[in-house]
Amino acid sequence: MSGGIYPAERLVEELIARELGMSRTPVREALHKLEREGLIEHFQNRGFAVTRETGSQIAEIFEIRSILEGYILRIACESATDDLLSELKSLLKEAERCLAESQIEELNRINTLFHDRILQQVSGRARLKSLVKDLREYVLRYRAATLRFPGGAERTLKGHARIILALETGDPDLCERIMRAHVEGAKSDAIRELMERNTPPAVLMT
Repeated sequence: MSGGIYPAERLVEELIARELGMSRTPVREALHKLEREGLIEHFQNRGFAVTRETGSQIAEIFEIRSILEGYILRIACESATDDLLSELKSLLKEAERCLAESQIEELNRINTLFHDRILQQVSGRARLKSLVKDLREYVLRYRAATLRFPGGAERTLKGHARIILALETGDPDLCERIMRAHVEGAKSDAIRELMERNTPPAVLMT
């Protein structure tokens, strides 16, 4: 999720078990779970490797996210309170401080809290929350990359400011459009950044 293991880098069951100080059985089970989730792939006689994703696959994830989170903000608009708006403004202010101090990891954490706080507004819709949670791991995999991309963090914070303004209008149509535009704006950043990261250092290809 953090990008510490490059696309196409091999995952050797025995080495992972040794590094974690555990038997190979739970490591094998974890690898198969990651495979089912599409995060790694299996090569016959070569073990597993981190999935090398295409631009279209990344785009699809962001497009699904834009639809889901746009709908969520539409719902949140109907129940938005002064407390919610105050919390979102506080998170935005803290994010601006992190950006000014180049604390990108902390900025990423606060960015996630911002979207989580909005998600809390649909607590009564279990299926919708489940869909978002299923997508969350993939989104988090890309979110830090979009913040590191030149201009990405600034664009993200401007988007959050627009989201707050949209909620203050009480217009659900506007809220949905603003959120979808916000997520779509991150898509091109993620594609360019992650396509670069899909080319690992030569040492990792051995």
